[in-house]
Amino acid sequence: MTTQQHANPEIGDPAEFLRRHDSFNKSCDFFDAHYEELLAQFPDRWIGIHDGEIRADSDDLHDLLAQLDALRVPRDCSLIECLETNPLPKVL
Repeated sequence: MTTQQHANPEIGDPAEFLRRHDSFNKSCDFFDAHYEELLAQFPDRWIGIHDGEIRADSDDLHDLLAQLDALRVPRDCSLIECLETNPLPKVL
């Protein structure tokens, strides 16, 4: 049986799912490791990170998403964050 025959209809091909998952994790690791640098470089801006690389930035979320789409960067395995210099306190 091929990999495609074992595909879960909700996640598709397992190999592709793992590749996308690894790409997202690589972006999260990059963000965590470089947070202070990113905050200094992109204050109060949205950034899109894919496969551990900054692919786009903007002060507007919709513009950032349009940039990612134009670059054909898949949103579903990209990390999209707003680097707020004065974030509102979280109420739990």
